[in-house]
Amino acid sequence: MAQSSKKKALYIFLWITVIVIMGKFSIFYSHYSYCYYLEACGYILSNTSLLFYILYLGFLSSSPISSKEEKKKNTDEILYNELLVVLKEDPGFLSIPGISFQSVRNLLRGVYVIPKESFPFLTRDNVEQWCPWYDESKIIEKSLKSLQQELKELKGTLLVFSEENQRAIAKIERLQVRCAELEKTRDQLLKDIQKMRSESRLQHVSDLHRLTNEELEKTKDSRIREIKIIDQILSLRQSAAQENH
Repeated sequence: MAQSSKKKALYIFLWITVIVIMGKFSIFYSHYSYCYYLEACGYILSNTSLLFYILYLGFLSSSPISSKEEKKKNTDEILYNELLVVLKEDPGFLSIPGISFQSVRNLLRGVYVIPKESFPFLTRDNVEQWCPWYDESKIIEKSLKSLQQELKELKGTLLVFSEENQRAIAKIERLQVRCAELEKTRDQLLKDIQKMRSESRLQHVSDLHRLTNEELEKTKDSRIREIKIIDQILSLRQSAAQENH
């Protein structure tokens, strides 16, 4: 775009120069004076529509680039003028061929342009001149490394917790098995205790029955002895009474 505007300005200058030279050397009509040509040029310059029409004819008559070699040369120039655009908010690179510095800068304030041919000459000393985001990228890189280290530590802690969790799960499973075994032992003990209580009650009842029979026998024997003693006393009294009569 800049080259085409320069060409247009050059064409305007050349056309005006040609008209003035032709008028000076009477190349047009010899019977007209030099003042006539100057007056005609002044009239053309004062009339805007006529001036643009003449310029349009001049541009139209100029030969455009048509040969393949010239097109190839133009393409090579565009590739050579390829720009390396650096975004301020995102420190990345974007390649845009055939765009002027000013047009890219007008797109966004946060856009910085680095010519492709100057990229190999970037050093640590002048990188900030071309890349104002250099310091910001260093801060971002430092923060990223810190976050990566923190993530690594968190992964290690998570791995330790995972191992402890696996051990805790295995221990819980063993305790559940042990609890089940203890529950079975408890149930069996309750059954045994109930059975022992039942057997103990039967034995106690039998013991009471046996003790009762023995006491009854003893009581019977004592009664019988008492009755015999009473009979003997009565018989003795009867015999003594008969002797007195």
